[in-house]
Amino acid sequence: MKLNRTFGSMSFKRKAIVVLLILVLPLLIFIGSFAAYTIQRQNDQLSESAGNTLSYYQNAFESDAQNISSYLANLLSIDYDFQQLCYRRSYLDAHLSSYDLVQKFKLQLEGNPSLGALFILTPENNLFRGAYNVEDYSMEVKADILKFLKECAVQDDNCSAKGWTLREIGGKSFLFRFFGRKDTHTYCVAMMDLNRAIVPQKIRSNPTASGAFAFFLASDAEDGALPLSSITRFEGTGIVLRPQKTGYYISGGTQKYLIVQEPIENMGISIGYATPYLGLFSGMDGVQITLLLLSCALIGLIPVCYLLLQKSLFAPLQEMTGTIEKLGDGDLYAKMEAPFSIQEFESVRISFNNMVERIRQLKISSYEKELEAKHAKLQYLQLQIRPHFYLNCLKNLYALAEARKYGSIQSAILALSGYLRFIFRDSMKRIPLSQELRSIRDYMQLQTLCDANPPQCRMDIDASLDDFLIPPLSLVTFVENSVQHGTTLDHPLIINIRVSLIKSKTGDYVSLLVSNNGPAFPDSIIKEAAEPEPQIYRSQHVGIINIRYRLQLLYGEAAALSLYNSAGSPCAELFLPQNESNIKEEDPL
Repeated sequence: MKLNRTFGSMSFKRKAIVVLLILVLPLLIFIGSFAAYTIQRQNDQLSESAGNTLSYYQNAFESDAQNISSYLANLLSIDYDFQQLCYRRSYLDAHLSSYDLVQKFKLQLEGNPSLGALFILTPENNLFRGAYNVEDYSMEVKADILKFLKECAVQDDNCSAKGWTLREIGGKSFLFRFFGRKDTHTYCVAMMDLNRAIVPQKIRSNPTASGAFAFFLASDAEDGALPLSSITRFEGTGIVLRPQKTGYYISGGTQKYLIVQEPIENMGISIGYATPYLGLFSGMDGVQITLLLLSCALIGLIPVCYLLLQKSLFAPLQEMTGTIEKLGDGDLYAKMEAPFSIQEFESVRISFNNMVERIRQLKISSYEKELEAKHAKLQYLQLQIRPHFYLNCLKNLYALAEARKYGSIQSAILALSGYLRFIFRDSMKRIPLSQELRSIRDYMQLQTLCDANPPQCRMDIDASLDDFLIPPLSLVTFVENSVQHGTTLDHPLIINIRVSLIKSKTGDYVSLLVSNNGPAFPDSIIKEAAEPEPQIYRSQHVGIINIRYRLQLLYGEAAALSLYNSAGSPCAELFLPQNESNIKEEDPL
C-alpha cells in the first residue's frame, strides 16, 4: 500500500519517465546482451577456424625446421667430406670436399622450398661456400649473409648451441641454424627465408581463404611492430600488430582483419594468421536472425508508446508551454482556453489564467516603479563611468609635476577644465554628436600634453549627422579604453572614429565605429560584452558594460553594441536607430 501511495503521488513527467524506463531498459538490456552474445559467438567461430589454419601452418613450419636440423645433424656425424674439412687440408682437397658438400646441399634444397640456403664454413681451410635455393638475392645481400656467418664462425664459440637465430639482412628476415665443431670452427649452416617459409611445400596446394594470409612476428615485438614476412600484404590494410600470445584481436582500416598468433618455441618468433573480418551479419544463423528481427520489432513499439504519450501528456504540456511563452513575450491576454482531460492539468490551467488576470491588474503600478528604478540605475551608471577618466587625468598631472613640466601642467589643466565643463553640462540628457566629438578632441589634447608618445585620432564623420543625438560618453569611453589598453612601445597608437548612416529595409541606423591599431580584444571581453543580461555592478570593464546597459534601457532591441576584432585590431561599433520613434521613453537620460 505504501508503494502504491508513493507511485500515485508522482508527477506526470516522472510517471512518463518511469513507464518508458520500465519498457525500454529491459529491451535495451536484452538487445545488448543478444548483440554481445552474437558477436562473441561469431568471433569465436572465426577465430577457431583461423586457429586451425594457423596450426596447420605452424606444424608444417616446425616440421620443416625439424627436418632441416635432422639433416644437418646426420651430415655432421656421418658425412666424409665434412669430416675432412674439420682439419687443415691442401687447397685442392679442401676445394673438392667443399664442392661435394655444395652439390649435396643443392639436392637437399630442391626438396625443401622453405629452406633458403645451406653453407659450409671452415676457417681452418679459409673456405666459406654455400648453395642458394633461389637466385633472387642480390649480391649485396649475399655478401652481408656471408659476412654474418664468418663473424659467427670465427668469434662465437657457442653459435651451434644457440639453436635457431633470427637475423634481418638487407630488409629480409632469416633464421640461421649452426651445426659443427667449435674446436675447429667448422660449421654447416641452414638458412630459412621467412618470406618463403610462410607457404611450406606441404600446404602449398591448399589455398587460403580470399584475402587471408599468414605472417611471422618477433616474439619480443611491441605494439605496432612490423612483421618479419608478408610485409607487402600489410600495406594499406591499417593493421596494427600486437604482442599477443593467445586468443585473437581485430585490427585494420576500412577492411578489418581478425588476427590469431602463436609463439614458436626456441626460435624467438611467433606465427600469425590474418583473415578478413566481414562483420556481424555475415556469420549469423537462422536463430540469430530471428532473434534480431524480434528485437527490431520490440524497438518499433517505442514510437507507438511515444505517440500515445504525445496525445495524452506531451500535447497538453506543449500548449501550456506555448501560453507561458506568449506571456513571457508580453502578451498579457494569453490564456489556456481548451479544458484538459487530466485533472492536474486542468487545475494548472485555472490557476494560470487567474495569475495572468492578476498580472494585468498590477501592470500599471509595476511599470511606474520600474521607471523609477531605471532612472536610479541610469544615474548610478553615469556616476560609475566618470571616475575612470578623472583618475587617469590625475595620474597624468602627477607625472608632469614629477617631471617639473609646469607649462604643460597649465595647458593640461586648461584642457581638462574645458572637458569637465562639457561633462557637467547637461550630463543627464542626450547630446549632439558634434559635442561628443569636441570632448574627444579635448581628451586627445590632454593626451598630447601628458604623453611623450601621444596617440593620434582620425575622424571620418558624415556631416549630416553632426546634430544626431547620442547618449553622452558613448564614444569617449572607447577612446579612453583605446589609450589605456592599446598603447604599445612598438608603434604609435592610431585611433579611428567613423560615423556613417546605414540604410536597410527595417529602418535607417547610425553606425559609430571606434577602432585602433593596438592589441586585439581578448575572447573573454567579447564574450562578456555579448552576455544577454550584463551585470552593471562590477569592478572591470565598467564603461563598456554600462554603455551597453544604457542602450538597452533607452532603445531596447533597436540599438546594439558589437565588440569584435578585424585584421587583428579591436573594433567597437554602436548601432543607433535614426528614427526617434524607436526611443522607449521621451528622454530618460
